[in-house]
Parts: sequence; C-alpha cells; structure tokens
Amino acid sequence: MAELLKSESPVSQSLQDITEALKIVVDDGSKAAKLVCLNERNELVPLLTQNSFVPDFRVRHEGLNPFNYLIDGLERFSHHSESSNSLESTDVSHQYDEISRLNVHHALHASGLVPQDVHLFVTLPLSQFYTALGETNIENIQRKKDNLMKPVERYLDGKRYSFNVLSVTVFPESLPAVTRADEIEDIASFESSLVIDLGGTTLDVASITGQLEQISKVKGKVRISRSFLPKLTR
Repeated sequence: MAELLKSESPVSQSLQDITEALKIVVDDGSKAAKLVCLNERNELVPLLTQNSFVPDFRVRHEGLNPFNYLIDGLERFSHHSESSNSLESTDVSHQYDEISRLNVHHALHASGLVPQDVHLFVTLPLSQFYTALGETNIENIQRKKDNLMKPVERYLDGKRYSFNVLSVTVFPESLPAVTRADEIEDIASFESSLVIDLGGTTLDVASITGQLEQISKVKGKVRISRSFLPKLTR
C-alpha cells in the first residue's frame, strides 16, 4: 500500500502527516480481519482473526485469557470463535458500527503487539467507497474513520488495555492489491484490466487502465458473495 500512498490513486487520509507511530494495515471483512504490520526486523507479519463476537464477557477458564472488550467504556463484548450465537456481521452496514470496531481492535490485540499509538490503514467495499456516479463517497469514508477513532478497551484482570488510533486512512477494497501484482510492470498504459474481489458479503468489480493510471468503471454488489457459491453448485 506504500505505492498507493505515493501515487494519485484513490485514498482518503485523516491526517496529512503520518508520524513514526506504528502503521498497521487491516482488512476488516465481514467474516474475518486480515492484519499486516512490520516487526522489529522489518519483516511483514500477517494475521487472520475470525469475526465472531458475543455480548457480555467470557469467563477465564483453564489458564486461558479471554478477549473481553469494552465499547465506549460501557458495552461488554467478547471474542468467541466457537460460538454458534455470534453477532451477525454479513451486512455492509457493519462497516460503520461496533462490530467493525471490535473486529479491528481484536486483530490488534491478537497480534501480540503491545498496546500503543497506531495509524490504521483500512478498506471499504467499492459500493461504499464510491457513489453511484463513480465519485468518492466522502460521507461513508468519514463514517468509517469516525467509527474506528472511537475507543475499544480490552478488559483483563481488572485492568484496561487499548490501542490509541491516531489516524485512519481508507482505501477502496481490491484496488490496492493491483499495485503488487507480478504483472503490473508489464501492463501498457492503453491496456485494460478487470479486478474482481469476491468477499464474504460483497462482490467488487473494477475496470482499470494501465498500471492503475485510471479507474474506468466500478461496480459493487452487496448481495453476491462467497456464501452463494455452495448454492450455485447444488
């Protein structure tokens, strides 16, 4: 994503100057959060956490420390990957609510990182990042930022631990991946490519020209996702 930050590709940033605080990339999808950051050896460290939360705290059992969280200092939630009653998250509206916030902060705590100041780099589905006219949806982007800037605390042994989000940068889903494609350097400026991202809740399709020099057309479908594949094969 560093390439996108240096280019004129679509990106919405909450602060002009990114300081030396830790930069963390999180794709907070409807089914899971995918996190990447650099360790002390300057190596990329990936992490996948399932999006599975239940109301109220879990009990500490057999030496295991539960991931219990406080939203805005009041509402109690916990991460429970085995629960059959986890909160529903397969709707684009969850991009702007406490489920998305829990998803991101749980990934941060599950990464093993010490709670600290961080800059978040996150995504929105194309149907949310752009308007029906193909313009950047400033309102949705701001809603995403405002949501992730709100506090989430992990409650453990009577103490509260939290990551302090200094800024949030929002990317359109799927498009940043194009900059890292092996073939990107061989694509001529007149060539067109089709980018397809089939997620857990949405299908994003974009037509781009050259090496992401121009985005010709964007389509986002909120009712087509991976969950439909088993039905199609029956």
